[in-house]
Amino acid sequence: YLPNNRVLDIILNLDNALNSGSESIRWEIINDTLNKIEDSIFFGNYGFYTQYGGPSYFPHNFITVWINYGFLGFVLFFTIVVYMWFFAICNLKKFTGKCFVLFLVFMLVLIFFTISIIVSKHHLYIMFGFTVGVYSQLKHESRTPRIIQ
Repeated sequence: YLPNNRVLDIILNLDNALNSGSESIRWEIINDTLNKIEDSIFFGNYGFYTQYGGPSYFPHNFITVWINYGFLGFVLFFTIVVYMWFFAICNLKKFTGKCFVLFLVFMLVLIFFTISIIVSKHHLYIMFGFTVGVYSQLKHESRTPRIIQ
């Protein structure tokens, strides 16, 4: 039993959820953000939302990356994410032993991070750094020769 579960309520009552006050406000925030992106496409406008509705007035998804860092930052961000997915898919059967466990952790973090990009922003930048860190550790571990004694 999950009392007052917003996500479950949205899933079970999709028609009502799309017309709820919260969803209409989110669409308004997304539209405002897209309009603001048009004003500063390439370089972004970091923290513009604090001028409008306060610190929580931002789209809770990947659009936040574009408004904060501009088109160049947006492209760089998604290039890194796509590269990590490419690495993960190409190396599904490569890792064994300790590296396999680290690869599983990397996959779980990457999946969670990708879902977060789409539906959330609260921990997006922290999760980005964490995901890149796990990726970096996995690359390091996979290149380190093992000494058998």
